[in-house]
This record gives sequence, structure tokens and C-alpha cells, in this order.
Amino acid sequence: MLIYMGSGAALAANYRNRRIRALVECSRACGQAYRHCLDGVGSGGTSLARIAAVALSCQGFCDLTASLMSRGSEMTRLALSGCIEACRQCAEGCEQDGADAILRDCGLKCRGCEQICRTLAGLEEQSG
Repeated sequence: MLIYMGSGAALAANYRNRRIRALVECSRACGQAYRHCLDGVGSGGTSLARIAAVALSCQGFCDLTASLMSRGSEMTRLALSGCIEACRQCAEGCEQDGADAILRDCGLKCRGCEQICRTLAGLEEQSG
């Protein structure tokens, strides 16, 4: 059992930093999925074209949201709804091909990021 003895501000900063890291990790996974899908499209995998487009958009929303959060911008709230939707769509696309490890990883990261953004937007209960 871990007992926290620090200040409330330090704990809040720790939570914020963990959430920003999750957004950055999701962005990286989306970038990797995007490149992976482009390789597949070049090899004749036309169903991957939509996933590539959504992954690129999701990467952009995660980057934007992480950047706004790291600066403590009041605009973060505006980015959260877009990030929620982008992560949802990207996860759904990536989950279509459950056998592909790169897309599966992206889907998992997007689901986690979607949940974090829902919590921050006040659409779910906070759980740290």
C-alpha cells in the first residue's frame, strides 16, 4: 500500500503530469499506427486508409490537448471534446483488426486516453 504524505498541489501536479504523459503516449501510438497503415495502403490494403486518416487526426488532438494542459491553458476544456471523439474513432478503427499488434496497441492507448479526457471534461467520475 502506498501512502502519500505530500501536499495537495504536488499530488494534483503528479496527476496532471501522468495524464499529459498518457496523451503523449497515445499520440506516439497514433503516429506509429498512421505510418503502419500507410505502408499497408501502399501494399493494397485500402481498408487501412480510413484508419490512417483517423489516427493522424487523433495524433493531432492528443498533441494539442497535451500542449494546452502542460501550459495550464483555459482552452484545454475546448480541446477535450475533440480529443474524446478522435480517440473513440481511432480506437474503433484500430480494433477492427485485432490481430495487428501495432493497431491493437494504438486502440488500447486511445481507449485509455479517451477515458482520461472524459474524466477531465467532467463526463466521468475522477479516479486519479
